[in-house]
Amino acid sequence: GTSTGPVIFWGAMLRVMSRFAEPEPSRARRMTRQWSGLLMLGGVLAVAVAWPLAPWAVRIIFERGAFTAADTDAVAGLVRVGMLQLPFLLAGMPLAQFMASSSKHWMFLIVGVVALSTKLLLNVVLIGPLGIQGVMWASTGMYAATAVTMHIALARHARRSRT
Repeated sequence: GTSTGPVIFWGAMLRVMSRFAEPEPSRARRMTRQWSGLLMLGGVLAVAVAWPLAPWAVRIIFERGAFTAADTDAVAGLVRVGMLQLPFLLAGMPLAQFMASSSKHWMFLIVGVVALSTKLLLNVVLIGPLGIQGVMWASTGMYAATAVTMHIALARHARRSRT
């Protein structure tokens, strides 16, 4: 299916990161930061391209019979907010690979707590005023918070390695 490509890509990235994590941790961190930045940029570009296409795509896929133009607008709005998750999700993937390859598994606990706390808090705050879009915004906030947390962990790892 469509998940085969990413699985192969992330598996290859994990092998590369693992090869450098122990003997050359500074190189592994630099590669991680570069990949994270490039993937975030790619996510931003994908959102920029897909944003104006969302209403058209929703119309083509769903607007038949009972699905009205107003429904199309509502769903396109959800799709657009959902797309905002992509840059943060992509930026976090190399960071997670670095954590796994450098055996910093305790970081996953911290990131998991940050993710869950952020998602729950934002759901409580945003669902009331925004409805279902609040859930999408909460997910975007969660991915942003986890990416930032992993970047902080990577920076702390670098400082500890130098001392």
